[in-house]
Amino acid sequence: MPTIDTLIQSQFAQRRGVEPRVLFWIEPRNRATGLREELGLSNLDDHREFDVEGETRTFYGAGNVLGLSPIRSVTGLDVMYHSITLPPFTDEVRLILDQYDAHLAPVRVYSVALDIDTMEPLAAPIRFVKGTVQEAPRTVGAKRTASSKAPLKMASNARRLTLSLPIYRSQDALERRSAGDLGREHIGVAPDWVVPWGED
Repeated sequence: MPTIDTLIQSQFAQRRGVEPRVLFWIEPRNRATGLREELGLSNLDDHREFDVEGETRTFYGAGNVLGLSPIRSVTGLDVMYHSITLPPFTDEVRLILDQYDAHLAPVRVYSVALDIDTMEPLAAPIRFVKGTVQEAPRTVGAKRTASSKAPLKMASNARRLTLSLPIYRSQDALERRSAGDLGREHIGVAPDWVVPWGED
């Protein structure tokens, strides 16, 4: 469980209300260069910088259209799935979905509590989700409606532990199992063969 800062606890105790905000960080792969790039969104109205995990990051404001499903956090190796709905027609989201490849992109979701008077952070953002993007479907609503959306399906990092490793066997291993198995006899040199077009 994350430790709640004393300033945040003090604001809770005053019972004057709180200003929690969601920060979303994603590292999609650029389709043109193949390199991962970073982009942050928040449900604030304006762009702001926050000190996150020892570095200053910029989060672009998406307003109330940035929706996050209720977060379930448990201790252990259970795979937790979450979803966050992005506004599909903002420039930043179009960049993620069109120019970048978001599949299996690392993502993090933070919560930050703001002072209700100054709207400044009371403490460093707390990370609640760390995982990867599994799906990024888009639905386009009817004309002149606000029903278009782009929900990202995220899985916690425990998902990686459920993936099996590929099995590689050498020709020697196959022959020990079955003396007549020659399935990988030429595997070491086959990539070097030059076969003219049209010949078997």
